Amino acid sequence: MLVLMQGTRYQLSLARKPAKKIDVARVTFDLYKVNPQDFICCLNVKATLYGTYSLSYDLRCYGARRVMKEALRWALLSMQATGHMLLGTSCYLQQLLDAREGGQPPKSKAPSLIPTCLKILQ
Repeated sequence: MLVLMQGTRYQLSLARKPAKKIDVARVTFDLYKVNPQDFICCLNVKATLYGTYSLSYDLRCYGARRVMKEALRWALLSMQATGHMLLGTSCYLQQLLDAREGGQPPKSKAPSLIPTCLKILQ
């Protein structure tokens, strides 16, 4: 609200127009989810130079579930291989100890390539 005195008129002054401010560079990062059940978000990066030139890049993480499944598969495979190695080593050591306790020298040639403990796993 503007109050004028009697005999005065309101004039719009165009000379005092605020100067348009131009940013040198503006970078925005937007995180969003395409599906609310997604584990990892997508990222959108937008850069604007001098208010005229703009560049944007959209990084979508749709393959994150596939990467997690592959990492779990490799972890399970390595755990299984470690378990087989430990079981084989323990069976071999048990055969050596049993042979030593019985007073017999250990056999240089095993009757089978697969120890009896590992035949259970086949």
